[in-house]
Amino acid sequence: MAKAVLVLEISASDIRSNAVDLDSGKILCTVTKKTACKNTGIGKFETDADLLWKDLQETLGGVLEFCGKEHEFKAVTFSSAGDTLIPVDADLKPLRNLILPFDTRAQEEAQELTYLMGEKNFRSITGGSCLPSHTCAKIMWLKHREPRIFKSSRYFLSVSEYLFCKMGFGVYTDFTQACAKKLFHRIQRRWSPEIASCLDIDPSQAGETVQDSSFILGKVKNIGKIELPYEIPVVLGLHDKEAALLGTGVSPNHSKIIGDFAGSSETVGCFSPDQVLSLAFSPSELGGSVRGDSSSVSSTCNSQLYISWFRNKIYKGNGDVFADLEEKTHFDASSHVSFITRGDAADCAVTGFDTSMDSHMIYQAILEGITFQLKEALDSIEKTLGTPCRAVYCAGGIVSPKWLQLKADLFKREVRQITNHRVSAVGAAILAAVSIGYYKTYEEAFTNMIQFTDVFVPNPAISAAYQERFINYCRECRKYYQYI
Repeated sequence: MAKAVLVLEISASDIRSNAVDLDSGKILCTVTKKTACKNTGIGKFETDADLLWKDLQETLGGVLEFCGKEHEFKAVTFSSAGDTLIPVDADLKPLRNLILPFDTRAQEEAQELTYLMGEKNFRSITGGSCLPSHTCAKIMWLKHREPRIFKSSRYFLSVSEYLFCKMGFGVYTDFTQACAKKLFHRIQRRWSPEIASCLDIDPSQAGETVQDSSFILGKVKNIGKIELPYEIPVVLGLHDKEAALLGTGVSPNHSKIIGDFAGSSETVGCFSPDQVLSLAFSPSELGGSVRGDSSSVSSTCNSQLYISWFRNKIYKGNGDVFADLEEKTHFDASSHVSFITRGDAADCAVTGFDTSMDSHMIYQAILEGITFQLKEALDSIEKTLGTPCRAVYCAGGIVSPKWLQLKADLFKREVRQITNHRVSAVGAAILAAVSIGYYKTYEEAFTNMIQFTDVFVPNPAISAAYQERFINYCRECRKYYQYI
């Protein structure tokens, strides 16, 4: 009988339940349901929290029905998006719709909070800048725009915290989700009184005591209306970004491996076995890890936005844009076309292109520009940690051997391709496997649950040429952005 973990994923746009094999890391079954998102205004995206809870039960029921009695479930755990907000009353009942991660209504509030705290002070506490999508900015929006709900709120919960309440456990969170709220002091490991004061809330309203991601909440025989075959332990789980790091084989015990994974954006990152006390060097940011004595260091690029723009606005073919243009791309550092951006989809420029060129040159420039951003992020991560990485493990996104070779050449590192691209689900399962003692260490779990397809090593001549291209790219970016 196969042994598996039930991984419940709540992303920005989907609810997914998975059965993940503990001996191979293979995803045995996935049932997905789109989040019923309501666009209530410019930058405003919400959903009904109780409808989300209902959908989660429905997907879980589908997985259990598919698996039948052929699998023994050893644990249930979560991988959840951050930057969500559900204000609840003293009875833990929602006072309004859940505000989704990509909601950007709190533009003015993010600026206000940055002004009140000071950019450097805010970064020293939280590890990063205050953005409109962050929970702290959304709470301030609630204070300004919906004061009655704000004053009635006992807690300002994330989606995972709310689901634990629905399961009967009360308010629980782990370090990765706490740090994602941008209300948590990374070094002192407590809710920040200073940020809470700016929001006019008590620190306890941000959440209860924060636990390691591996904390076992207890056992359950049912999740809502879904009956489980027997009592199963529930592992607290973690933010989907840190889950993906685990799923790419990045251990909390060392920082020699960088994970590179793509979904709606592309993220590079790793864990530091000690708390990083210094400010992160831009563009990387510090966050929480699976343990209280460590940190995550990561940076994100809006890669899919750029590629979607090309596919929808420039590409004229009738087939698959990626397959169609794969043969036309040649990453040999000879192109003079550059795609310049500083991480904002509205702030982009194509330079060096003329009308005699084919449009695939823009596509190639976009992939190079994304990789230049990732190179800058990787350099900032190593600078923050004070140590070089050994290799980069890649998963998700466009499965292109040419692009992976470009990454190896530009990063000057070995690049390994992960077989299973659903790394958040696999990473959460790895966390659960170690938590319940199925594997003694994360390294042992990686050996059994992560497989690689290809390994790419730098080509010395092309790598050297791309180092020059990277320097010129950074110079072009500085020159371009000083005029806008």
